[in-house]
Amino acid sequence: MKRRFFVLALLLALILPAAVLAEAPPQSGERRGVVNEPAPDLELPDLDGNLVSLRSFPGKIVVYDFWAVWCGPCVDSLPFLQELEDRYRDEGLVVVGLHVDDNVPSVEEVQAFLDRYGAEYVNLLSTVEADEAFRIFAMPTTYITDRDGVVRLRHIGFNPSRTPERLEKEVRDLLGLE
Repeated sequence: MKRRFFVLALLLALILPAAVLAEAPPQSGERRGVVNEPAPDLELPDLDGNLVSLRSFPGKIVVYDFWAVWCGPCVDSLPFLQELEDRYRDEGLVVVGLHVDDNVPSVEEVQAFLDRYGAEYVNLLSTVEADEAFRIFAMPTTYITDRDGVVRLRHIGFNPSRTPERLEKEVRDLLGLE
């Protein structure tokens, strides 16, 4: 009996700190992520070199999609995101693509890639600062903000058999269409 109690106490001692740490509130200045926070207030260049503020879409639902030309799943996501914006633009949806490779490849190659896949929505060149602010570590990573600019949802990756339906439902919910 004492042995079982000891094993149970040992397991709780190992598991409990991990559970407590997982739920611990962030320390001052520490950020755990961007969900339920305002989208970072950054200005990034578009493919023509014009600076665009990520907060220049007041009152809109914004889909921020971080992608790269070398990313296989991004090839599937670009046409879908264009269709999504076309379908819900009049209801208040904006899609903003953010290419993450810091001008490698060239801007012309990025534009040719977008043209090949029919992505005409706003596209910006991300920076290390933007990637860090959004906690980008995989491609594609997609964030969706509400009309107040608060990030409500995050998706990592793009599975063509599941992601489009889920993203569209979330966009419709935030647009108040369901």
